[in-house]
Amino acid sequence: MASEAKMDIDKFYKALDSEIPGGVLPELDQSIVPNRNLYLTRISMDGLEQMHEYSKDARLYRHFEFEPFQSIEETGAYLKKLLARMGEKIEGRKNMYWFIRLIDNHKIIGSIGLVDIDTSRESASWGYAISPEYWGRGYILEAQLIVVKYSFEVLKLNRLWGVTSVDNLPTISSVTAAGFQKEGILRDYYRFANGEKKDSYLYSMLASDYQKLRLQGKQTGRAALLTLEKLRQIFAEVLNVPAAKIDNRSDIRNVSEWDSLNHVVLIAAIEKETGLNFKPAEIARALSVKAILELVNDR
Repeated sequence: MASEAKMDIDKFYKALDSEIPGGVLPELDQSIVPNRNLYLTRISMDGLEQMHEYSKDARLYRHFEFEPFQSIEETGAYLKKLLARMGEKIEGRKNMYWFIRLIDNHKIIGSIGLVDIDTSRESASWGYAISPEYWGRGYILEAQLIVVKYSFEVLKLNRLWGVTSVDNLPTISSVTAAGFQKEGILRDYYRFANGEKKDSYLYSMLASDYQKLRLQGKQTGRAALLTLEKLRQIFAEVLNVPAAKIDNRSDIRNVSEWDSLNHVVLIAAIEKETGLNFKPAEIARALSVKAILELVNDR
């Protein structure tokens, strides 16, 4: 942990049960990601219909071991299973889940949870899923940052970890952007419904890693000025789009080539050009040309 003090178990379970990662509407924690798009709420059966909207989408299961849900009854059975895993008892709870919602219209677009909670090791794993209709907009990185801050600042965990299939490049890119480190490869970790076995990518973040990210310097000494023309060139080289297509109105929603995977590559190219190191929250914010120019030039 950030300090050597032993975890206060009573406070831990009270926070796990009553405090929502990132805050509740209308008082959201804006220090996580400026101009937030998302907030979390505790899962409940009230969200079943909206959960089923994305749970029946086959694209969601590309890296899952089970098949798409065919009916709302199947989705309901799964949601009930998550609620049962949480249980009614607060002390000793091993799993906690939240819906991911859009601030604009409160729509449920996914879920995220802490699992395998181990207070003796001050550790937890996590899992999450976002509707394929909202992929490539930076939402998963924002959701990750919300739960990362909650895990280390509210729950006072020492270790947050996860696994994903080795070919799930968007997830690997997003957790790397969020500051997680690769620990290794778990061979034949997954067994899919069709019998296929696949290795998994194991990654983690420690409380000490999180503190370093918070204190990370923004400037490395090189000039940081970035013009729109230079940014257009970077877009053209990284995304293979005509430079003329990029202007001050361009963002991750209206440039089809700019998805969550290419976003990480784009940020790396901007860092190389400017000599800056973007913090995870800044990567999550840099979803438009206007935001990128502000982040670079207003330091």
